[in-house]
Amino acid sequence: MAVISYVWLGLGVALTLGVVPGSHGKQCVGQGPCMCVFDDGTGTADMTTTGNTDGTPKYSDYTALYDSYLYSYNPCYPFSQYSCSDAAMCQSDYGGSSWQTGDANSAVWSFDGTNIQIYYSANTDTLRESFITVICDPSYDEPFVEIQGSQGEPQYYGRITSKCACPDGCHKTIYHTPSEGLSGGSILLIVVIVVLVVYLVGGVTYNRYVRHNTGRELFPNTSFWGALPGLVKEGFCFVIGCFRGGSGKKGYDNI
Repeated sequence: MAVISYVWLGLGVALTLGVVPGSHGKQCVGQGPCMCVFDDGTGTADMTTTGNTDGTPKYSDYTALYDSYLYSYNPCYPFSQYSCSDAAMCQSDYGGSSWQTGDANSAVWSFDGTNIQIYYSANTDTLRESFITVICDPSYDEPFVEIQGSQGEPQYYGRITSKCACPDGCHKTIYHTPSEGLSGGSILLIVVIVVLVVYLVGGVTYNRYVRHNTGRELFPNTSFWGALPGLVKEGFCFVIGCFRGGSGKKGYDNI
């Protein structure tokens, strides 16, 4: 356990940007306390849905495996409990004492080649550090949390298993909204409206200041637009006549 502690301490202190290379060079770049993005393009591990947003711990007073203390943990969002404030993890005993073992805003993400790791720290009476292994398992819709606790050093360990730790296990379906461009129909409608506005404004301006027209004559091509309804009606009647087997409007010669 001491060896594991030193390894974790080295990882937590070595990098301050939330990036630790994995055994195969793969990294998970931290994006705040809730998620990290895999740099190989496989997706985002998004733990946003695994924590409470109301300032309380989602996983409260869990009995540790390695010591006799209780631990509360809330991924992603800060919580307050006992004497802990804005915490990611809080340690307490049965006598009413408590110690903050990780600030929520201190999260540092890394990837060891197999699992994601989240490192937290808190400066209380001493530097306390918490190390959470985040395990990807698509079968865990509800996260499973296990707290190991500490073996004497102010370093604390836990594990959370969730589909949200998998690349885009939660991020794409819940939080990621793909940006959608304008459809072809929308672009065509915009073009038609712009052309119509330019046509009307340009035509009215030309008729007013060049031709010095007034009244209805201000509008461009008034004779055409006035005859258009009749032309449309005649064309409609002609088409209907063709479908009915006739020759269209009377007066047209058969070919």
